[in-house]
Amino acid sequence: MKSNSHMPANLLHHAFWISLATLSATATFAEEIKSPVKATKSEIAAFVAADLDKSITLTAEEFKAFVDKMAEDGETKALTIRLMGLYNYAFKKIDKNIDGVVTPQELRSANDDYKRTAGN
Repeated sequence: MKSNSHMPANLLHHAFWISLATLSATATFAEEIKSPVKATKSEIAAFVAADLDKSITLTAEEFKAFVDKMAEDGETKALTIRLMGLYNYAFKKIDKNIDGVVTPQELRSANDDYKRTAGN
């Protein structure tokens, strides 16, 4: 992906929302309608702040900053990751395609998987 270092912050926010709203290509249109992506303002702010190279992906280092920001905001999974030092473990679990970066879709998918298995 081409660097977006010159992209204005408002365009980066829009690009992030578009990226986050894009669901798996294997999902049907009906499934997409029934499963809207819901990112909180806190999640978006943490992601944008952590994404230092403005690539709309997080490297392992950027992911750590994302988790720390979410933990500061009181997000329980992030607090657990930070407390137990499980940054690398969490990153590897979320990076499903093993490309060395975490996308908004991978973060959303991991969060949805967690909610399903935790019964939330």
